[in-house]
Amino acid sequence: MQTMRIADMGKWNRRANRCPLCRRVANWLRVRWWGIMGAARKPRPAERGDAGYLGVTASARGMAWRERLDPAAAGTAVAISQRHALPELLGRVLAARGIGLADLPVALDPTIKALMPDPSIPTEESGTRHRTAQRVSSQTGFPVISVSQSMRVIGLYVDGRRYVLDNSAAILSRANQALATLERYKLRLDEVSGTLSALEIEDLVTVRDATSVAQRLEMVRRIADEIEGYVVELGTDGRLLSLQLEELLAGVDAERALITRDYLPGGGRRGRTTDEVLAELAALSATELLDLGAVARALGYAATPESLETAVSPRGYRLLAKVPRLPATIGCPSV
Repeated sequence: MQTMRIADMGKWNRRANRCPLCRRVANWLRVRWWGIMGAARKPRPAERGDAGYLGVTASARGMAWRERLDPAAAGTAVAISQRHALPELLGRVLAARGIGLADLPVALDPTIKALMPDPSIPTEESGTRHRTAQRVSSQTGFPVISVSQSMRVIGLYVDGRRYVLDNSAAILSRANQALATLERYKLRLDEVSGTLSALEIEDLVTVRDATSVAQRLEMVRRIADEIEGYVVELGTDGRLLSLQLEELLAGVDAERALITRDYLPGGGRRGRTTDEVLAELAALSATELLDLGAVARALGYAATPESLETAVSPRGYRLLAKVPRLPATIGCPSV
């Protein structure tokens, strides 16, 4: 299987010279494959007291000789050699590659039928290539890439899901649209946050005012999560997008925690934590997030229209955090 993977890597390298999208996938495969294999093959210098392997404590370069097989794999190697009358060295090589006694006939006499995935595995794909890729991913648990040259589509199957790898121009276009939306939402967030600060100074805050800020903060967070996915897909092409995202999100995470601590209702047998409230807000659907009553319920208030107009007093953590050069202990909940 390793020989097949190395051959597939060569195909990707040749195809990457003609297709920019294939070049991105080839770079990901190269880093993934050779990073893992390099870490596994990296020798370790010999240390004093090492027993060595086959009576050799250190090589000419000073590297230690050690048994590469664990006791279970060593037992499998002996069993392979004895049951199938194979040389001991070949049995050790097969055991080192994770081939057990049950898989040995297929490894010694491979056929296309034996290497095909289980046809009983359910799949939603229609083409033979894509059905095979999805079943191989489900059966082995490894990511599988399917390339359709005629349709110019590269699909990645992992964890039972299918991801379509678009080209950089299409991803960047969607990312720019999401970034423009984030900018508008951030401006609206700054407006409602400033209004809330003014109302807090006058002690005129209602539940509606607090939930409006919490609602806008959650909207901004969700759009930012979507853009972060685009940044990951773009790789090196998403550096500028990542910088813009960091600038727009400056202080948003801290604001979410502070607004929750300020307006978290007290009392009850078991007090709710900030993380629990933020998790409930994140669990709201897109439709529920547009409803201030659902947001108020997540914060711990009643969802009736009358309760939204109820006066509420903040604890002051958010305003204290805006004071420059103020010691961090001042905003501690225990103070």
